[in-house]
Order: sequence, then structure tokens, then C-alpha cells
Amino acid sequence: MKASADGPDWVWWAGWAGVLGALGWIVGDVLIVGHVAARDEFPLMFEVYAGSVDPEMAERLVDVPRGRLLAGALVAVFAMPLYLLGAWHLWRGLRPAGPRWALPATVLLALGYAWSPLAHAAFYFVGAVYQTLLQSPAASHLPLLALAAEFRHALLLVYVPSVACTALGLLVFSLAVASGRSAYPRWFALTSNPVLLGLLAIGGPRLLHGPVADALAGAAFNAAQLLLYLQSSCLLRMHRDRL
Repeated sequence: MKASADGPDWVWWAGWAGVLGALGWIVGDVLIVGHVAARDEFPLMFEVYAGSVDPEMAERLVDVPRGRLLAGALVAVFAMPLYLLGAWHLWRGLRPAGPRWALPATVLLALGYAWSPLAHAAFYFVGAVYQTLLQSPAASHLPLLALAAEFRHALLLVYVPSVACTALGLLVFSLAVASGRSAYPRWFALTSNPVLLGLLAIGGPRLLHGPVADALAGAAFNAAQLLLYLQSSCLLRMHRDRL
């Protein structure tokens, strides 16, 4: 007998789509913001125009090859459908708890995922303008700084609600698991908690040093979701009779 379109096998494969989506976004993060430039090598950016740029953003963008910036932007954008499949996988795990629990978590995650490609890709445009400024005559610096500020503003308009929705969705997800009514074991509420996952994803790279630490630090948010989807895929495979 063939598995139904929303049967356990499809749920499991959707979970691994979430894993691949997280890996794609980690690669995108590493490519686009995974390098930290030495500020003293770019005095024009970090001394002359220090008050007109976002220094934390600029140090991760000014010294990255343009092709790498573009690749980092596009990899994540094209990986987004995998994340959306992953959101369906998480919804199937919560569905036994009823719509009161399953829908808020899934809707928040889907919104966060759907908005994030624009914010992620916008890093490319900010970085491209910063790099162009370094190679341009002084007369064009102020217009370029204004353009970079506009791109950064547009980035934040999408980035903040996207991250907020995703983080809140993960929190509601862990609360739904804690209710004991989902297909997951109740202890998964602890290891899926976004606070714990965030501490692991952010704290882990700080134990390292050098380029590896810089690269992983820029991918912490998606590394946390990689941990979530790996756990969820394994657990729903083990407890597929509860779906």
C-alpha cells in the first residue's frame, strides 16, 4: 500500500527538507556575513565615515568578494521552499494537539520564513554599495552612503519582523510540545526551546577562534533551526504511530 500524501513517510521527508533548508541558509549566512574584516585596513569606512555606516554590518561585507556576496544571497533564497516544507513537517507533529496549538506556531513560522529572503538578500545590496564607495571618487561618497542607508533601512524593515515571528513561532512550538498533546515526547519541549537552541548556536562558536568562529557566528539563527529539524525528524520517525 502506498503512503498517503500526508502520511508518516512524507512527514519524515519534509523534516529532512527542513534540515536541508537550514543547511542552505547556513551556507548563505557563511558566504555573505561569515567573514570579519580588519577595520584598520579600511580607514575610509571605519574612521572617515564611521558615523554614516553600520560598523558591525560593514565589517562583515566590505572585504567579501562580490561573487561570494551574490552566491550567499541566492543560495538562501533558493533554499526557502525547503524551509516551508519543514514548517509543514512541524505542523504535522503538532496537529494531534489541535489547531489551538498547531496553527499559531505554524503560521508564525511560515510568516517568518516567507519574509526572510528579502532581508537576507538585502545584505548583498548594502555590501555592494559599501564596496563601490571604497573604489569611487569622493564626490560620489555621500550619495552612496545615502543609498546604503536606504538599503539597510529596507533590510531592517523586513529582518526584524521576520526574526521576531520565527523566534515567537519556535517558542509557541515548544509550549505546544510541553502540553503533552502533540506527536512529540514532552521532553522535546526543552531541547526545542529557542532560548536553549540559541544559547547553543551562539555560545558554541565563541568556544572557537579565528575564521571558523566568525563564519559560524553569522549563521547562529539557522544553526539553531538545524538542531530543531534534526531532532524533530528523528522523533517523528520514531513516533510515527502518533501522527
